[in-house]
Amino acid sequence: MDFTELIDLASERLGGAVLLANDEFFAPKENLLKPSVPVFIEGKYTDLGKWMDGWETRRRRTPGFDWCIVRLGLPGVIRGVVVDTSHFKGNYPEHCSLEASAIDGLPTTEHLTSDATEWNEILTVSNLNGDSPNPFAITSEERWTLDPDRAAREHLVRAALDDLGTPEALGRSPLARLPAVSKSESAAVELRALLVDVIGELAASSSPRDAESGHLLLDYYVRRVGSHELIMERLHMSRPTYYRRLHHGFELVADRIDQISVTG
Repeated sequence: MDFTELIDLASERLGGAVLLANDEFFAPKENLLKPSVPVFIEGKYTDLGKWMDGWETRRRRTPGFDWCIVRLGLPGVIRGVVVDTSHFKGNYPEHCSLEASAIDGLPTTEHLTSDATEWNEILTVSNLNGDSPNPFAITSEERWTLDPDRAAREHLVRAALDDLGTPEALGRSPLARLPAVSKSESAAVELRALLVDVIGELAASSSPRDAESGHLLLDYYVRRVGSHELIMERLHMSRPTYYRRLHHGFELVADRIDQISVTG
């Protein structure tokens, strides 16, 4: 079955809504979720220019990108997205990407845009065609580690890194019970050393993407040079790229600890 035949989780009838956009100067963000087919009305103008049946921002002349946050009406597995550029011929974006976050309750826009909210990339930067629907199928990869009780999970890595400077809390981490780090009474010390070593290896990677993730983790969790915003600027990263690299770093550290736990 094609994903366009499935339930539209972002439908306004189900409670979907566009919560926030960085710019909507020429046409409002709410047009993004209209169920009707986009139309073009010759000769129709607003005080700001030609009326368009879509979301339209000002022309960007500085580095960066335009973005919006959409709340789904129902929880579910996202199988695809259609980015419709109908009637946008010379003023359509050349590419797009999509990130998702699962959050309980009704978070505020301040919470959604804060460092506390983790966004995961589900559609990498993809080219768009103008004046046409652009369907993108989204696949999710689910992977079981060797042993759900002992394997290094990504979220456990993040929690352990948060406690890197607090030995007592770090010693309570499930990662401290892994064979690779539980060979002495001082599990917290061994776990910290292991995490720092793995991050150091990552920062020295020949892969630019992996190395960026390593340097990011090194600066924020090990060296503690400052806030996420400060490190973004220090590493010359945009906000979405920074959080993609952060998430990628957690994955790589978890994978490496899995390997060490098996071979060590």
